[in-house]
Amino acid sequence: MTDVDVSEETKSVSDQSGEVGFLDLILLLVNNFQLIIILSLLGGLITLGYSYTIVPTYRSTVSMLPPAVDNPSSPSIDSGGAMALLGGLVGGSVEDRKLDEIVSILKSHRVADKILKKYNLIKDYNVLTRTQTIEKLHSRTHIDLQASRGLIVIHVLDESPQRAAQLAQAYVDILRETLNELAITEAQSRRAFYEKQLEKSKDELVVAELEIAKTRVTDSLLKTEPGSAVANVLALKSQIIQQEIFIQSLKNYLVDDSADVKQAKADLLALEKQLAKEEISDKIDTSSLGYLQVYRNFKLKEAVFELNLSQYEAAKVDEAKDRTIQVVDHASVPEFKVAPRKAFMAIVATGLTFCILIFILIIRQGMQLLFAEASSEVRASLLKSKLKWLLR
Repeated sequence: MTDVDVSEETKSVSDQSGEVGFLDLILLLVNNFQLIIILSLLGGLITLGYSYTIVPTYRSTVSMLPPAVDNPSSPSIDSGGAMALLGGLVGGSVEDRKLDEIVSILKSHRVADKILKKYNLIKDYNVLTRTQTIEKLHSRTHIDLQASRGLIVIHVLDESPQRAAQLAQAYVDILRETLNELAITEAQSRRAFYEKQLEKSKDELVVAELEIAKTRVTDSLLKTEPGSAVANVLALKSQIIQQEIFIQSLKNYLVDDSADVKQAKADLLALEKQLAKEEISDKIDTSSLGYLQVYRNFKLKEAVFELNLSQYEAAKVDEAKDRTIQVVDHASVPEFKVAPRKAFMAIVATGLTFCILIFILIIRQGMQLLFAEASSEVRASLLKSKLKWLLR
């Protein structure tokens, strides 16, 4: 028999078997109904038994409101555009950025390291290294940031319900400690900075007072208004000082390449250019030039001293402030386990076993129909052709 004849015979067998395929399937299911049900239930029961060997897992949840965002340092003299920029920053992006920062702190190795040391998780997790312990703790912890509600929700999974609650609460306690440590460090650095600036500005103010006391006041000078003569220059220099402090405060939240910092620096440059123009166009009577320059210098040093004093006091307040975290839902010992879900596992295993059995029976029935309908010559030719293909 030629290869063409073998192909035609195989095709005819396939067509014939396809005509009765649906009836064969129904008959197959009816004839093997008891076997399919028994084996499917057996697969489900085996999976159910296995689920009892899995250590149950419990979940404890704690939700909290993060501490309020502190406004960056706000000088007493208004700088117009700078304060408007600050108000928009605090009202929007800083709040979201602060929430993201707190989530990053919660996920940091610093917090995880304190937790594993406090509860000796290396032993409880049955691992060898600190890195493995932190990775396992992070895999069992889920932090959900609900920015629209201003909430941070922490879920902790553990085989022990008591330990799950302890770990969830530990995140809140250690976060509070970490925030206070970071805030105190930042406030201490600001306080030290403004303390030095305050001492420097105080000495300069004393020198300016002595200079103005030495200046001779003439009759023509009494008819002038030195305050109005230096008002614009003094206001611009005060705004420049405030803008510099404002930029420094922005850098506590933003990087130098951020749009807000670049805009603040551009505003500072514009103020400096405006000051240069004012100083050039400031035409003062030569008879009163000495006194007005000394007076302007004195008022400037006085403004700088007041600014540094206000910032120094604000830094001292921030240093003593406690970053309060309001806990909405405290971590409690869970009463029900979240895994394993025994019933779900058994149902899935039963359905999967049922499908696998049907697939196996259909393949088996198809093979039987193929060889039952084909003659011995056709089967020999098919076998010969397959052997030729394999030995080619």
